[in-house]
Amino acid sequence: MKPIRANATGADLGHRTVTIDARATMAFAAGIGADAPLYLDDARPDGVVAPPSFVVALEWPVLMSAAYLSAVGRDEATAFDGLVHGVQDSLFHRAIRPGDVVTVSGRIIATLPTRAGALVTTHIVTVDAATGAPVAESWFGALYRDTPLDGPGECRAPLPALRPELGVPAGTMQREAIDIPRRQPHVYTECARIWNPIHTERACALASGLPDIILHGTCTWAMALQRLVQRHRPDEPYPLRRAGTRFTRMVVPGAPVILENTPPAADGTIAFAVRNAAAEVALGHALAVLT
Repeated sequence: MKPIRANATGADLGHRTVTIDARATMAFAAGIGADAPLYLDDARPDGVVAPPSFVVALEWPVLMSAAYLSAVGRDEATAFDGLVHGVQDSLFHRAIRPGDVVTVSGRIIATLPTRAGALVTTHIVTVDAATGAPVAESWFGALYRDTPLDGPGECRAPLPALRPELGVPAGTMQREAIDIPRRQPHVYTECARIWNPIHTERACALASGLPDIILHGTCTWAMALQRLVQRHRPDEPYPLRRAGTRFTRMVVPGAPVILENTPPAADGTIAFAVRNAAAEVALGHALAVLT
């Protein structure tokens, strides 16, 4: 495959302004199984809020923008070549509600070679469009499988640290199965407006060297986070301050995944992992921090 440009580091990806509407937040909630009235009943006196993981729906267009594709040496025809999600680490500064007007901007902060391929990390910042007050920020690691960099790579800003451990200590573990029906990638694609054909088109997945269609990493992540929120902050509009993970193995839809987690620490931190049907850690080094 065509190499990723190592000199993409530092590229300013511009900004876009988005008005949040209830259709978008409720669709996203439905797509990850967040069916509490807090997310789906817009007749509530306080209305609905978006699940914290909704930020990925705002961030995905940054990775599909002409500025990003040009920076890494891709175009619309080659945008998805080898592309999978490697890392997601998000800080949530406040709840997102319908009616909010936000500005989303991005900058590529690292291009690094890995054994699996080229890893491009983008720092994406979402702010209130009127005041500039922070809403959320994420570090999105895009992994281009079996694709080299055309240079040595560079990291211009420190990346937040995830947990060093891949999984969760057995002695403190809570376990819960999360059903992943075969249709889940299709539902999430449309509800989140995040499309990559390897998630929904089996012919494309097979041609890309995958064994089958695979579930979006952000869908697995979002569904796991909602289970933690339901358990620990069920009625809280702003339940999480941070959530991050590395996507370490594939999830093939049609079989449950297993969420493993510790109880919250004194500072609200929960260590968690998600195992796929083969018992491999699909979401590793993961943490969530409660408000």
